[in-house]
Amino acid sequence: PASKIIGAIAEWTKNKGLFYFLEAIIKIKNSENKFDVVLIGSGENTDKEKMYDFVKKRNLKNVHLIEWIDNAAAYLKAFDIFVLPSIKEGLPYTILEAMAAEAPIIATKVGGMPEMIENNLSGLLIEPKNPALLAEKIIFLLENPQIGRSLAQKAREKATEEFSLEKMIKETKNLYNQNIKK
Repeated sequence: PASKIIGAIAEWTKNKGLFYFLEAIIKIKNSENKFDVVLIGSGENTDKEKMYDFVKKRNLKNVHLIEWIDNAAAYLKAFDIFVLPSIKEGLPYTILEAMAAEAPIIATKVGGMPEMIENNLSGLLIEPKNPALLAEKIIFLLENPQIGRSLAQKAREKATEEFSLEKMIKETKNLYNQNIKK
């Protein structure tokens, strides 16, 4: 079978929890599943060298670090699984992009992510800083692609219905009109 692509688009900073993702990859490296990991991110910070060192020292030949590229979201359709293992987060736009691209999502229950993703309906939510659980969820989606597709379809529907530009404009107008009337 062809190699699956598991990836993330995120800044290579501590808050994004990417080292927990890499630890999860080590745990499943020798599983029956064939996969590559693609981490697209910003290399302009102190964690850049740590990322390269971590991958090299642990001989993670299936992990590909790609420093920032234009329109990275265009590559999301190639991802079989999108992972955002953040420790701290706001409302990450990259999750909306993954939802729109119909990529199955595994993310942590931090910041606004639980508002965007309904656990076991439009994605999988886990506790942060838990590489063992992340590894378990990655294996689950690799071995159950039909469940991943179902989660991804629900995520796309939710992104279209709740996070569209039209809805944002409408709600902004409503808020503005309410404030004018006060």
